[in-house]
Amino acid sequence: MKAHILFLQSMIKIALMGGLFIFLSLMAAYLPQALAHAEDGKITCHTPRGDQYLDIGENKISFYKEDSSNQQRSLASGQQTNTFKTASGFTKTLNRDKKRYTIHIENQKEYSELNDYLSVRSQDGHEMIYPLICQ
Repeated sequence: MKAHILFLQSMIKIALMGGLFIFLSLMAAYLPQALAHAEDGKITCHTPRGDQYLDIGENKISFYKEDSSNQQRSLASGQQTNTFKTASGFTKTLNRDKKRYTIHIENQKEYSELNDYLSVRSQDGHEMIYPLICQ
């Protein structure tokens, strides 16, 4: 009787480990695809008053402005950027219209109006910082 109980316990352990192995195998196959999709995807952000809309891609940023008829028109499309990655976010910089733009996203998994911002600095050194609302 004791041998049967030990056999059943060992079979349960093997079945559970097999289930865990299948789960881990599926996750190992799925996770790289999900991460690659997240890196390829654009982040869309805007300032709280809707002055500026941004599409942030891997290597470029597109700027938009909404006109009176609620249509978005492109101000500058495809500006090349320098990217500085952190463990959970990034900072992108570019020069446009004699101004230096810095876009900082603290955490790509959890956007925050407190930590994500757009900084615009003129040649004279005047700087305006706008919080970003991203999705």
